[in-house]
Amino acid sequence: MPSQRTPPRSRGINASLASAARLMFLVLLLVGGLAVNATELGRTFSGFLGSYPPLEPVPEAKNTLRWVKPGLDIAEYTAVMLDQPEILIAPSSPHKGVSQDELKALSETFHEIVAAKLEGGYPLVSRPAPGVFRLRFALTDVYMKRKSLKPWQLTPAGLGVYGLKSALGGNISLVEATVEAELLDSRTGDRLAVVVFRQGAKKDKATGQKQEKTSWKEVEKTMAQFATAIRERLDAAHGAS
Repeated sequence: MPSQRTPPRSRGINASLASAARLMFLVLLLVGGLAVNATELGRTFSGFLGSYPPLEPVPEAKNTLRWVKPGLDIAEYTAVMLDQPEILIAPSSPHKGVSQDELKALSETFHEIVAAKLEGGYPLVSRPAPGVFRLRFALTDVYMKRKSLKPWQLTPAGLGVYGLKSALGGNISLVEATVEAELLDSRTGDRLAVVVFRQGAKKDKATGQKQEKTSWKEVEKTMAQFATAIRERLDAAHGAS
């Protein structure tokens, strides 16, 4: 029965969240690289983070850039202030018909999944304090295409079942999205780290970029892998067993 299956919209929401955990993990990687400009990922950034420091490519992660404050010791932080993430649809996206309720659901689920991986060992707090880092992040440049409905889905019955359950999953394909994230000292506002990560790529004749279509499911797998990694990295920094 339909109620026994995960609605496509839920699959899409959960899958989109995968990038957050990956980015949070990469924030903590102190690896070398050459500084690059804002067009390294094939476009200028969204502006969500305001100013962008000199970012460095992460060799182990495709389409990922990062900056870490020199001398950062993440072990100094024992709690997290987690902002509500923003979801920004690309102006050039062929499909923009996402309702405010759907965007809110995306944001809330994004927040919940990240929070769930940190809670327990790293309390979530709502106010700035010493030893608390603040995480700001957003899913930006979301580029989507609508799939064609099959004949049976165009019938009144088909639309009733299919249309209500496919807001961001079944009939909407994800081509490209970028996550922009930053860690701040919650009390001083000092920037600790920045990460920008792109999933997928839309076709661009001007640059010769071929479409590297991603999927909600692919991003969901990334979430499972890296959400655990961020917790393990923090545990290691604090000497937890």
